[in-house]
Amino acid sequence: MNKRQWKKKQEKYLPILSDEYSLVTMTDAEQKKAIEDFKTYREKHAFRKRYKELKNDLKHGQALFYSYPEGATHAAFRKKLWDVGLPKTKVDPIIVVQKLSDLEACYGTKEEGGAS
Repeated sequence: MNKRQWKKKQEKYLPILSDEYSLVTMTDAEQKKAIEDFKTYREKHAFRKRYKELKNDLKHGQALFYSYPEGATHAAFRKKLWDVGLPKTKVDPIIVVQKLSDLEACYGTKEEGGAS
């Protein structure tokens, strides 16, 4: 494909809004894989064969969103934070039982002229 044909083909893609924060947290190998995945996603979902289809989709505000997968360093850091937040020992739940008579003793009943 020569340069002119390549430029014309690039104009037939819908704009894709991407969340690129995850690319910062990736290693070089992960970045290359993520970019290849993005290109296949773009070919599969954003390409419009005819300019008329592209124009109609743009007119109706159709835009695509792509989120890169999480990087290994970011996942490890998030797991480390998660582990710090969890308690080290198993904590048993506290069960509180309250009876209706306890509430009546505290607040009174309507017959006694308690809270209305």
